[in-house]
Amino acid sequence: MLLELRRLKKEYLRENRAFVAVDDASASLDEGQVAFVTGRSGSGKSTLLNMIAGLLKPTSGSVVFDGLDLSEMEDGELSFVRNARIGYIPQGQSVLANFSVLDNIRLPFYLHGRKGNPTDRARHLMGQVGILHLEKSYPAQLSGGELRRVAIARSLVNAPRLLIADEPTGDLDPQTTEDVMNLFAQVSREGVAVIVVTHDADAARRNGRHFSMDAGKLTESC
Repeated sequence: MLLELRRLKKEYLRENRAFVAVDDASASLDEGQVAFVTGRSGSGKSTLLNMIAGLLKPTSGSVVFDGLDLSEMEDGELSFVRNARIGYIPQGQSVLANFSVLDNIRLPFYLHGRKGNPTDRARHLMGQVGILHLEKSYPAQLSGGELRRVAIARSLVNAPRLLIADEPTGDLDPQTTEDVMNLFAQVSREGVAVIVVTHDADAARRNGRHFSMDAGKLTESC
C-alpha cells in the first residue's frame, strides 16, 4: 500500500463555531492507481489534497505515505519527502516569474542539493506537454494554459511516487486536456499513483477509481 488515509479530519473555527472541512475521510491507493475526486466548490477537495501532500496538518487522523506517517513528521523531513517523492500541481499559477520555463521545471531537482543534471528529463517532460519550444521564455510571456503545463512538467521532474493534481486541466483546451490526461495515465503505468481533483466530466469518466466529496465526506463510487 503506497498511500493510506486513516479517518482524516480537518476542523476550523468560523466565528467561534467549528467548521469541518474534511470529515472522517478514509481511503487507500496502491502504486500505479489513478484516483479521480469530484465535488462542488467548498466540499473539501483541496483541503484533502493539502493534507495528503503534507502541506496541512489534520486535526485528527493520519496520512501514511510510503510507510511514513506524514502527520507526525518534522517540517524539514516532511519537506524533503514531499520534494523527493510527491509531485504536486496546485490550483492557480505557481511558477516563479523571474525563472525561465526550463529553470522553473528544473528547480525542484536542486532544492535539496541533489547531484546531477535534470535538463534532459526536463526537456523530455516539456516535449510531452507541448512546451519544448518555450524553454527560454518567462512566465509573463505565457498563456494561462502554457503556465499550467509548466507546473505539470515541474511536478514530474523528480520522478515522484505520488502525483497530486488539483484541477490540472481547468484552463486547458480540449486537446491539451486529452494530452495531460494521457500523460497521467502513462506515468501511472510506470508505477506512479495519481490523484486528480477535477470538475472536468470527461476526465472523471476515464479509467481509474472515482471518489466524490460532499460536505467534507469522501465516498468511493462502485
